[in-house]
Amino acid sequence: MGALVLPLVLRLAIVLATTAYAGPQEDCEQSSDHQRTIRGCTEVISGTGSALTYFRRGVAHGAARQSDRAIADFTRAIEIDPRYVEAFHRRGIAYRLTRDHDRAIADQNKAIEIDPTYARAYNSRGNVHDERGDDGRAIADFTKAIELDPAYARAYVNRAFVYVRKNDIERAAADAKQAIALSDTVIAREPNDVDAYFNRGRAYEALEDEDGAIANFSKVIELDPKHIEAYISRGNMYRDRARVPDDEDYDRAIADFSTAIELDPDDPRPYSERGGAHAGKGEHGRAMADHNKAIEIDPMSPYSYLHRAIFYILKGEDDLARKDFAKAIELDPTVAEVIKALRGFVGGFDLNQDDGRQQADPPR
Repeated sequence: MGALVLPLVLRLAIVLATTAYAGPQEDCEQSSDHQRTIRGCTEVISGTGSALTYFRRGVAHGAARQSDRAIADFTRAIEIDPRYVEAFHRRGIAYRLTRDHDRAIADQNKAIEIDPTYARAYNSRGNVHDERGDDGRAIADFTKAIELDPAYARAYVNRAFVYVRKNDIERAAADAKQAIALSDTVIAREPNDVDAYFNRGRAYEALEDEDGAIANFSKVIELDPKHIEAYISRGNMYRDRARVPDDEDYDRAIADFSTAIELDPDDPRPYSERGGAHAGKGEHGRAMADHNKAIEIDPMSPYSYLHRAIFYILKGEDDLARKDFAKAIELDPTVAEVIKALRGFVGGFDLNQDDGRQQADPPR
């Protein structure tokens, strides 16, 4: 009996010791709970701060929209391993989210220099060019990403939206349909692939198929109830599908934006979008409160001012609209192109009439 007890005790001790040691490491390596990842990686870093551990914590900070902390962790990972291509790529994305476009491009350039076949770096650099309104460079980068990875659905979706902005409907539709086909293939193989459903939803959005987009974003939410982007995207589709002020789709949109706000109260986007839905319902007080909240959270976001300007037009407060349009252009000169595209929506509204000042389009 004693001979059996000792090995059992030893085995139990080994299991307990292994479990105790593996706890924070396992927390760091899992990706379903971002806060758990951050806690686990922080504990591991306090002992042995490897580049991979900093990278994992940076990814978790990024997923939690803590861009400054993500940048710090990716920077530390790069200091430890100066050829850590994924760290440059992820840091570039974090810089883009803080609208530091120059650093974002520099990091994607470095990732491409280290690995010229890294398709995701081209796609991410294309996103920066897209935000800058540089359609030519954006399309070139998305095209290169597709050449390197012909199954890269997200790159097709991104290129489709640039074509939409250029009013090249034929190419936009072709890219969106290809993204749908690629996503179909992934879903047939992996029925619970969240990214595939999200990509397919965005492709339907590019095709202006609200029903198809809503169905796919709903599947994303079913699989991942904390997917903020899916709530915002589905909310936008509900709002766009609404036709009259008492349309229930406005209520569905408001519910989705409200859920996104609950998940991340510091994200200005769902406040702006919810403000648009309230405006569609004729709830001007709630709309103004949401637009103001978005600007309070991030006074450097040009699109928050743009959304509020549109609301002012709906209220007939043209002077206030012009001031918000001007502020949006001041923060991001490429917004002038968006405002031009809005001229059909705003009807007879004259963007250039102001309190004695002429608002010219900025040089491109």
